[in-house]
Amino acid sequence: MTRSRAHGLLLLLVAAALPLAGCERSLEQVMEEGMSGQKHERPPTVTLATEPPSVSVGEVRLKAEVTDPQGRPLGDRAKVRVLYWKAYEKVPTTPEQLVREAPDVVRDGDRTYRTRVKLETAGVWKVSVKVERPDKHPAAATFTLDVRG
Repeated sequence: MTRSRAHGLLLLLVAAALPLAGCERSLEQVMEEGMSGQKHERPPTVTLATEPPSVSVGEVRLKAEVTDPQGRPLGDRAKVRVLYWKAYEKVPTTPEQLVREAPDVVRDGDRTYRTRVKLETAGVWKVSVKVERPDKHPAAATFTLDVRG
C-alpha cells in the first residue's frame, strides 16, 4: 500500500472514530492515537436522575449512575464532578453563562454519585457529569433540564 493511500485510510478511520471520542478529546489527540496504534477507549456510561423528578426553581438533588462501558463500577480512584449552568435562550450564538461546580459530589454505593445544586431561575439548564480516571482520558456526559418557575 502506498504511503498516501495509508494516510488516506488513517484519516478515514480517524473521521469514523471522532464521533465516538470522549467530549474532551481534540482531533489532534485522536489522530495521534491513530498514528501511534493506540486503541480507542469508549467513555463511561452515565445516567442522571433528579429528585424530585419534575424540576422547579430552587434546590435539586442530582443522582448520577456511572459505570464503565461494560456496566462495571469505575472503582475507588475515579473522580466524578458535576458542573451546571443556565443556557441562554434569547441569543443562541452567545456563549453560555458562567459554569458552576457542585461543591460536594458524594459516592453512594459503587456506581451512584449524589449532589445538590441550586437552580435560581426557570428555563433551560445544562448539567455535565465529568469523569476523571487515572490513565484514561477525561470524559463528560451533558444533560439538559427544563426548570419550571
